[in-house]
Amino acid sequence: MKLLSCSVVQINSPYVEEYLKRSCSSQPNGSIVMMDLLWKYYEKVKNFGAAARILSKLSERESQPSDREQPELKLQQRVEYLSRAVMSAKSATVRTVTGAEGEFLHELEEKLEVPQYRQLTRHCM
Repeated sequence: MKLLSCSVVQINSPYVEEYLKRSCSSQPNGSIVMMDLLWKYYEKVKNFGAAARILSKLSERESQPSDREQPELKLQQRVEYLSRAVMSAKSATVRTVTGAEGEFLHELEEKLEVPQYRQLTRHCM
C-alpha cells in the first residue's frame, strides 16, 4: 500500500486531486487512507494551506472502536497530524501572508497544546 500511495502522489496529472477529493467525500467520514494521500499530494504540489486543512481534519476524527484499545497511540497520532498541520500552515503563511492563514495557524498551535498536555500528564502518572 505504501508503494501505491507513493505512486499516486507522484503522478503529475490534473485529475489526481479531483480523484482524491472525490474519494474522500464519497465515504461518510472520509477515508483515512485517501485523506492521507490527499495531504501528501498537496504538500508535493506546494499547496501547504490545503495540506494543513486536511491534516487538521484528520486530527479531529473521532476514535474508531479499534483506537479505544490503544488510546495512547491515537493521542500520538493526533499530535503527529497536528504537528504536520502546523508545519504546513507555517509554510503556507510564508508563501501567502493573509490574516485568515495566520489565524488558522494560531488555532492549530492551540489545538496542538491540548494533546501535548494530555501526553505529559499520562507520562507523569
